[in-house]
Amino acid sequence: MVETKKQLVVMYLNSTRRSIQEVLCLQSLWTVSKAYKRALTIEKSQAARNIIEAVGVTITRGLPLHNLGQLSKIK
Repeated sequence: MVETKKQLVVMYLNSTRRSIQEVLCLQSLWTVSKAYKRALTIEKSQAARNIIEAVGVTITRGLPLHNLGQLSKIK
């Protein structure tokens, strides 16, 4: 059985974690490669957000998260 590109993308999306699926479903993804790359970006973003929340820093929507190295200095 040969799957179409769309079927392959849907199969890939269904295999990702729920939190990643929720974001990916809002995207226009035409290939598994693009879906995979976007999923990696989302996963990194979620990991960074989890680190920030773990040290008690409030995240404000729209502000860049570019100084994560500074978090180790927060006491």
